[in-house]
Amino acid sequence: MRPEPPHRRPHVGPRRAARLALATSCGWLGCSPPPAPAPPPNCDRPFGRISADHLPIAAPLPADLRQDETEKPYHLLIRTFAFPAGTPLDLDPERIRVLGQPSGRRVAAGEYLFERLPAATANCGVYRQPEAADSPTGNAAPPGGPRTRLEPITMRAPLTLARHCTVVCDLHVAVDLAAARPIDLHGVVVDRESGGPVGGATVRLRSRDLELTTSADGSFRFPEPVRWEEVLTGITIEHDGHFPTAVTERALLSLWVDRFRHDGVAAFALQPDRRGQAPRITIPPLRN
Repeated sequence: MRPEPPHRRPHVGPRRAARLALATSCGWLGCSPPPAPAPPPNCDRPFGRISADHLPIAAPLPADLRQDETEKPYHLLIRTFAFPAGTPLDLDPERIRVLGQPSGRRVAAGEYLFERLPAATANCGVYRQPEAADSPTGNAAPPGGPRTRLEPITMRAPLTLARHCTVVCDLHVAVDLAAARPIDLHGVVVDRESGGPVGGATVRLRSRDLELTTSADGSFRFPEPVRWEEVLTGITIEHDGHFPTAVTERALLSLWVDRFRHDGVAAFALQPDRRGQAPRITIPPLRN
């Protein structure tokens, strides 16, 4: 029998040898080796999405603003829906605009992506076809002609954006309202911060010059059915100690629309008005 060849040790480079030595010494000392360094975050292609309705309205930090000057990490996905049907509404991408920014690109039916926006807040909306500002016929302006005006159908302003992810903003466009059946309009008014009911709030339907007052549990109900055209003419809610709010054709918030579509309740949240109030100072209890 031929003798077996002597065992050859594989060649180990200096870096690999150092890592092996470190791992062996950590085993002797009873500790684990240090973790490998994490790869740098990829800011150009954000993976996550977050709804614009779940973001607070807040200004970015100064350090974030300085970083934005070079990275511009804000991404916005606008989705358009037909109201009140709730189906995706596919429009000309030129009608979907973020003011002061280049046009976005259509990525799916009723979805338009704006990438690398330079600011933490934006004004976006769905606009009618651009028309000539000085044209009596309202036709589109010829190249090099007068500037065109933008007439919004629905808007979201201001819209807060999140860093290093895609913010999703849903815009609802009222269509075929003449064929909509009358609706039984009832709902509730709550405090945005506490979630508790707001009794004694005034709910006003502009089209009929009709006013209601919410009961102690914050609820209200109009005495007779109304049409969507009347609703989108404007409903305003006012209460002492709160900022007023309203629902109109140009300001259809997706949270309001979704709640009404799911359970038929027109829910309104009022933000407390703390102007002129002294800030609360909490002193912790002293300990011996």
